[in-house]
Amino acid sequence: MAKSTGYENKSILKSLEKQSREIAERFLAELEAAGRNNQRPAVDEYVNQAPHAQQAELRSALERLVRVSDQRDTSRRSSENRADTTLVHNSVESDITTQIDEPAQIDASAVSTRKSDITSDHSPSGEPPAETQRDITIDFNITGLHLDATIAPTSESTHSGDSRHFTWDPAGRAEPFASDMPKVEGFQILDELGRGGMGVVYRARQRGLNRLVALKMILAGGHAGPEQLNRFRAEAEAVATLKHPNIVQIYDVGERDGMPYFALEYIDGKPLDQIIAQQPQTAQRTAEIVEQLARAMHYAHTLGIVHRDLKPANILLTSDGIPKVTDFGLVKRLEGDSGQTRTGTIMGTPSFMAPEQARGERDVGPAADTYALGSIIYALLTGRPPFMGPTALETVMMVIRTEPVPPSRMQPKLPRDIEIICLKCLQKETSKRYATAEELASDLERFRKGEPILARPVGAPERVWRWCRRNPRVASLVGAVSLLGVMLMVGGPIAAVLINEQRKNAVEARAAAEESAQKARTAETQALVAQGEAEAAKKVADENATIAGTQRQLALDTLNSVVTQVEEQLRDRSELNELRQNVLDLAMGGLEKVSLSAETANFADRTIGAAHQRMGDILLRAGKADGAREQYIKALAIFEKLKNTPENDLVQWNVALTHDGLGDVCKKQLADEKIAFSHYEKALDCRIYLESNATSPKLKPFMISASLANSFGRISSLLLELVGDPEKSASYSEKAIEKG
Repeated sequence: MAKSTGYENKSILKSLEKQSREIAERFLAELEAAGRNNQRPAVDEYVNQAPHAQQAELRSALERLVRVSDQRDTSRRSSENRADTTLVHNSVESDITTQIDEPAQIDASAVSTRKSDITSDHSPSGEPPAETQRDITIDFNITGLHLDATIAPTSESTHSGDSRHFTWDPAGRAEPFASDMPKVEGFQILDELGRGGMGVVYRARQRGLNRLVALKMILAGGHAGPEQLNRFRAEAEAVATLKHPNIVQIYDVGERDGMPYFALEYIDGKPLDQIIAQQPQTAQRTAEIVEQLARAMHYAHTLGIVHRDLKPANILLTSDGIPKVTDFGLVKRLEGDSGQTRTGTIMGTPSFMAPEQARGERDVGPAADTYALGSIIYALLTGRPPFMGPTALETVMMVIRTEPVPPSRMQPKLPRDIEIICLKCLQKETSKRYATAEELASDLERFRKGEPILARPVGAPERVWRWCRRNPRVASLVGAVSLLGVMLMVGGPIAAVLINEQRKNAVEARAAAEESAQKARTAETQALVAQGEAEAAKKVADENATIAGTQRQLALDTLNSVVTQVEEQLRDRSELNELRQNVLDLAMGGLEKVSLSAETANFADRTIGAAHQRMGDILLRAGKADGAREQYIKALAIFEKLKNTPENDLVQWNVALTHDGLGDVCKKQLADEKIAFSHYEKALDCRIYLESNATSPKLKPFMISASLANSFGRISSLLLELVGDPEKSASYSEKAIEKG
């Protein structure tokens, strides 16, 4: 396996141009090192180092290297062991199962030879006759496993008949000891196929009909609680109701020692997640697979059954390539929920669950399965799910808040229609998805036949509207952001002309006032008139000064907003890196000028401090720690002046963000855990104060809770990475999850 992996890696590297090949070699070295410390290198960081024309090809090569590495790791594990992941949040239940594979330890003393399989029928010369030679089978008792090795004699012996070669029989399958297997009347259990959070599945032979079946039993056995038993029975009832060629069929239902079990159709094939791990599928093959799955789920929906946990691991492919849906452990009946689902309970697999499931909503219907089918399309096309965060909680938050990256970003040659179908399924709002799974299947059929699909792409105006709905805090600044382009190209010079004109008017007004005063000295009547004109001129001057201040504020707000928008919108667009940097440099220059102008005029408010804080964030991401620290210190000085003002809540919010930045500087650049911890604690204190005292309508409770989770998470990471205190780190991590 190691040799074949090395050959494949060399083939991938050889296909690249020289500059890209050097980058890929560095990536491969870090990837292989990651196998020991479990920290994978970021593909985007290496892609951005290549010339623009080579980036697409390099990205594809790096992703292939990652897949080869994953296949190598997967080959070390039992392909039969698959774990369901069920995340239950809000203090209802937590059942996130992680599979940890360790090398089996062979107990040499446990090696035994099956006496009945050894034949001593030797010729006088000591060599067994060719026609009577038999294999010798040896049992290796490895901790928790049973392996059969067959020693087959060979005619090419070089040591007078003592040379033997080993073959694993029948196919290298690792089986538990027969004594460990449960006894079920009417069935001969052969081996274990896999287990999840609730059940265990065995490969068994049904004695009466002499056929192979998949026998599913409840994992907890006699210790199973009422909720587990109800869910297990609900799965059996649901599968028994469904008779469809693309749904695994149920053969028998019974009980053993009071614990239910049911026998299912045995599929001699691989689960879809293993197929995807080997190689992303073509658009045509993807459409063919998901079309069949969609028709199967539409059939289930018409019978009032929602799966709620569709994912590649729960799709089995027969030897003929026919997909079959299995594992209805989270099934829901539309006519009644039977108490399995409660409001606030998140059930399913984070990377494939719909947003309404991620929010813990009770009313989860067929649209959730349509979303999951879209996630399966995404995974088949790209080799990965649409959302995959470092933790289950972060993945759930991405599902709720983030739009998926279009599949064509990872597979540039992908047909546009299949991407439109996929993204329609992945809409956050259920009303924006296909009305039924049957409609999805019909559109996939049209795509396969080269006919026009009915789904329409989401236009730019609709994307902007959705973004505004998800970001109400900045929706009021949309107009200012839209004006930014005009201001940068045209508005700057026009604003300068207007301000100069206003200043000129003020000077002329003052001159008129002075002239009127001079005339007043020569004539009392004219003096009264001059006095009136002077007062009017002063009012105009004050109004002009106010206008100048307002314009300064507008420019500051707008430039600050563009820094945020450009950073968020263009961060992952590697082909626009140069444009992004130019716009950010121009905007930051403008922020600096306006800030200095305001400070010279003794004009200070929260927005100016926020501008310094944002500049610090950008400089820190660019690796300029000293510049970032200077901007953060300026921001804190301004916020200090604004304490106990009507904007105190928002000031405390910005102070917390600034201390986060200073803590990151100390952690990443200086590796100074004490100072970093001090800044993180100050940020946490501000947020604890806001949780109890905030009155500003701009600060929503969920925003404050999310910021508290962020503070606890930063401290947890610091304690783990720099301090080396996993116990204390875990306590902060638990608080982060609670607040998140």
